[in-house]
Amino acid sequence: MTISASFGCPFEGPVDPDRVLGLAEELVGYGAREIAFADTIGVAVPRQVGALVE
Repeated sequence: MTISASFGCPFEGPVDPDRVLGLAEELVGYGAREIAFADTIGVAVPRQVGALVE
């Protein structure tokens, strides 16, 4: 599964990492075996990505 706009949304701005991780946990509960966090609009910096996947 891919979670699009994991770091920023063109309509709502920055995305709360806790919201993304909560969605990821929900997807695992549905049986997802692999989850990709997509930077759909290209706003993430390496530090943000590292913090999300730690």
